[in-house]
Amino acid sequence: SSALQRIPTPQYYVFYNGDSNAGDIETLKLSASFINPVEEGKFEWTATMLNINLGHNDVLMEKCSTLKQYATLLDKIKDGIKRGMDVENSIIEAVNWCIANDVLKDYLIRHKSEVIGMVLTEYDEKKHIKNEKQISWEEGREEGREENRLEVATEMLKERYSLDSILRISKLPKDKIMSIAESLNIQVM
Repeated sequence: SSALQRIPTPQYYVFYNGDSNAGDIETLKLSASFINPVEEGKFEWTATMLNINLGHNDVLMEKCSTLKQYATLLDKIKDGIKRGMDVENSIIEAVNWCIANDVLKDYLIRHKSEVIGMVLTEYDEKKHIKNEKQISWEEGREEGREENRLEVATEMLKERYSLDSILRISKLPKDKIMSIAESLNIQVM
């Protein structure tokens, strides 16, 4: 159809249950992630972030008891971890506490192993992401060192340093130095 088609106005919400001191309600802007700033009004998408940690958004929690119970489960898990328990035992203890205290009781009884597995996967994912960041940082650092060694070797070749000196200072393999010299059309001594 060439006629304008009307659609419902989308609203995007994010439930936040992380550990930072986020406010009860925050507006997240997609443009905050852009590498290059965009002129005002050119493009924007917002999300309303609702903090669902216990002690936040009390009115919402009172209106939605299931959400409050979910927040209680997560709070119990976090408490166990703070007390030094490993993640899996903290999750199991929290689930058992919730069942005993009528928090998501029916659901947890029917889906106990699924919930434990899901929450454990979520916590393992966070650990995995943290480890991946560390690995990437180390790889980037090593790439930077390699680039630096290549630059040093290139400058030393241009200044006509001896091969022994270039090998000792740049710590590059001989074939790499010879390849650089060949690309620069420099005879190595």
